[in-house]
Parts: sequence; C-alpha cells; structure tokens
Amino acid sequence: MALGNIEGDKPNAQEWAEIERLLKDFIPPERVSFRPLADPQEWEIETIERGGKQIETAKVIAAQFIDAEVVEDLLDLVVGLGSWSNRIVGAATSGGVLTAAAQELSIFGVTKANVGDSLPTENEPNKRTASDALKRAAKTWGVFRYAYSGPTIYAQVERGSKGKWRMVKGEEDRLRLKLPQPRYVQWPGREAVPTSADQTPAPNQEQPGPDPALAPRPVARRPTATAPADGFNGSFTARRPAPATESNGATGGMLTDKQLKAIYAIARNQRAMSENEVDALCLETYGTSPANLSKSEASRFIDILKEQPAA
Repeated sequence: MALGNIEGDKPNAQEWAEIERLLKDFIPPERVSFRPLADPQEWEIETIERGGKQIETAKVIAAQFIDAEVVEDLLDLVVGLGSWSNRIVGAATSGGVLTAAAQELSIFGVTKANVGDSLPTENEPNKRTASDALKRAAKTWGVFRYAYSGPTIYAQVERGSKGKWRMVKGEEDRLRLKLPQPRYVQWPGREAVPTSADQTPAPNQEQPGPDPALAPRPVARRPTATAPADGFNGSFTARRPAPATESNGATGGMLTDKQLKAIYAIARNQRAMSENEVDALCLETYGTSPANLSKSEASRFIDILKEQPAA
C-alpha cells in the first residue's frame, strides 16, 4: 500500500495502519544494545584460565534496549519532524533527583503515555528517567515492542579487574548477528532491505527513481519544504524490494516472527540444540543467521531441523 501526502490534520484509517506498520518495524541491529537481565547472585558462575589469569564467567539472559535517540530518529523518519511531540506531565523526585516521570507522546494529535523511572544512584538519573519515559511511551505505539516477545537471548559475561561484570569482548556484535533487519523503514546510510511480496507496489503504479528495483514510494508524508542537500526531508521513504529470486534470498519476503520462533523452539525441544548450534547450522547452510532468512529459506530450514539427528 502506498500513501500520498496526508491531507488535513489527521491521517485516515489506511494511513494510520501504515504508520503503525512502520513504527513496529525492526530496529537496525547496530543500534540495539544488551544488558544482563538477572542479578549476579543468581548466575551459575564458572572460573576459566585466560592468559595465566583466573577469570569468572557466566552465561546469562540478556535484555535488548535502545537509546531514546533511536526512538526520536524513527519518529522523524516515519511521520516527519513536525508531526510528533512529547512532554513530561508528571514526575516524582528523591533528594532533588528525578526518579520517575510520566511522559506523553503525541503523533498527529493523538496522545499515548507511559511512565519511566531510574535509580537515584545511577549515572545521570534525570536524563535516564526522561529517556526511559520516552521509550516506554513509544512502546505504547508499538516501537521496539517485539523485543519483549522474541526468543530468549543469552550472553557471555565476565568479571572485570575492578569487580564489575561486563560482556566479553565481541559478545554484543555476535548477538547483533541474531537480530532481524528492518523490513520497511529505510534508515539513512543503510542498504534497502527486501520486504514481503505483499508490500510490492502494484504493476501499474508509477515508480519514481532511476532503478525500478529500488524505487522509493512515499509514506505518511506532509508537504515539506525543499529537502536539504543530502536529500532527506524528515519524512520516511520506503523502497520496494529487488525482484524475488532464490539467489538474492528474497523469495516470499523476509521470514515471519512465527517462523523465527519456530526455528529455535524446534531445535531446542526436538533436537536439544543450543541457539549457538542453530546459528552455526544456519550459517553453514545459508551463509547467514536465522533472523535474515527469507520465508522459503526459513521453511526449508525448519524441515532440516526436523530431520536433523537428535544429539
């Protein structure tokens, strides 16, 4: 579905549906970070030797998180610089420090709100509280909500020389390889990501741009001033996918959330395979992680897992 300029003060039903789809899209993996979820006292800690030193390590559940700037960038891309606003409408303090805040997030005049918090002992607690409130308000619009229902992510951590726990070197980069790529939002500086076949514009629809395979289609735009030199005018521009072929992995579009969950569930429950083993098998078979498979590749990979001999 392609939308033209939004007329009037409010989007129509189709435009709202498109905005919702874009806001719920996956965040670029390079802009996602991780933190250990459990208390260190609950971890199963083992000691290994590295470089002649005894190092305490543990494999723990890791939570995904994003910075408030990612939310702001997404809103700018999807609805435009002048079509959203946020404000703190309630706050709680402790010793003059902002520890909780209720924040409203309005898009085209429609407002949703949520509450964020932080501990007074954290670095920059005022900023952390305000940022957390914005991210939670954005979650009510669907932003990054998928991170709360995806497969469990485990991270390898170690105790540093000052006694603080940290992820082992390169662990965040390894975890990001498991994350799905954006399907609809074209983030600046990133290559266009193939979308599902049902998002391909109709054959008789006019396609701007020199390359029909990557022609932009306008979404949720208000009329804007002349774009700056870099060509970005504050409104989101999606790109239609390259023609679906087996060679480019786009047959049938990107895999669904249900398929991704099924891959890990089948491997875990039927074949006692760890996530790392699943990723290694997928990398060996398709040259990428499960999150980046197409629908048809995911279906075939699920069949492979069902046929894989049990450990």
